[in-house]
Amino acid sequence: MDVIMQTGVATGAIPLTLKQAQERISEVEQVTGAWAHVDEHPAVAAVGPLAGWTIGVKDLIDVAGMPTGAGAIGRQESSEAKDDAAIVTTLRRAGATILGKTVAVEYGWFGTVTTRNPHDLARSPGGSSSGSAAAVAAGMCRAAIGTQTAGSVIRPAAYTGVPALKLSHGAVDLAGVVKVSGSLDSLGIFAGSLDDLQAVADVLLGPTAEESSDSTIRIGLILDEFRDVCDDSVLDAVDRSVRALASSSQVELVNTASALDWSQLRTAHRALMVRECALARADAFRADPTQFSAVLRSAIEDGLALNDAVRTEALEAASQARAVLESAEVDMWLTPAATQEAPPAGEPGDPACQSPFTLLGLPAIHLPVGRGASNLPVGLQLVGRLNTDRRLLRQARSLAAAMADGGLQ
Repeated sequence: MDVIMQTGVATGAIPLTLKQAQERISEVEQVTGAWAHVDEHPAVAAVGPLAGWTIGVKDLIDVAGMPTGAGAIGRQESSEAKDDAAIVTTLRRAGATILGKTVAVEYGWFGTVTTRNPHDLARSPGGSSSGSAAAVAAGMCRAAIGTQTAGSVIRPAAYTGVPALKLSHGAVDLAGVVKVSGSLDSLGIFAGSLDDLQAVADVLLGPTAEESSDSTIRIGLILDEFRDVCDDSVLDAVDRSVRALASSSQVELVNTASALDWSQLRTAHRALMVRECALARADAFRADPTQFSAVLRSAIEDGLALNDAVRTEALEAASQARAVLESAEVDMWLTPAATQEAPPAGEPGDPACQSPFTLLGLPAIHLPVGRGASNLPVGLQLVGRLNTDRRLLRQARSLAAAMADGGLQ
């Protein structure tokens, strides 16, 4: 098993200088394939909360002066962005150094993943934010930005063992981001530690009033509903984590016997994503369908064959499900982060654990909790109420400490 992990990536902050990041890229990028474009002379700011931070940006997001390829397979040359996306502007204002563009799977879809997982080069980091997850996991940048339309932040984070936050739908401006599905697209952050994740989130979400600390965190367990789609090694790790949390006086676990039909929510999500993705690519598809992979061509054809009633029904199902879920008297919900450990190289992975919550627009965090039967990372998905991103992240940090106190390292 070829491994190129940077020691301590998932357990503590890695204050990479620009020189260190460039040296690490030179060492491992050839075998990892995490970068679509690297800026050899990036602008470096001296002031700001992220001054000196090295950050990668998924290649669905515009960075001025760099090509936006969107993982497209049919374009010989990618167009160079004239302006920064809104999120990149915010990062630069905070002093961040934008190292370059990280590899994305074709238009954020479920195509072949070319990036390799730093924990095992015979494995995939998942998609479609494959490059962002792998770049952080391999220690090539301190943090990276991704997008999620199904499970493209939480799932790659789980496969590569790095903390990540998928932001609430609409929490951060999507201007300058290639559209996959406007009703679902959200931005996300990968970082080497929860502290670093918090620092980037604070910049992106903007100033807010200081919140009081939580005396008790009530967690709704959504486990039995996911057992039929998850491997035993993942479930074993989740069960160990739950036992560690149960020993904490800060935590109250609630078995939420959900009335929701998770299979129907996955179906609704898929229909909405297929329809809106098809509409976003329709003109280019009609002009030259061969510029898309067979997988994406099939999805576009399926989406164009649907009508907008499907979209309306999916959004209504999402609204109703969110109301049912948020009627529970809990602070967050806990599920497995992914159905399995990292799949074989090339595979994007299954979004079954993430897509229902993406449909609902809710924020989610990946919290690494150890390794599975194949000695690859496994983690928890913590899901918050809509637009409670800051609170969810603060509570996740408390839970990580509680699990460590409960004997889970």
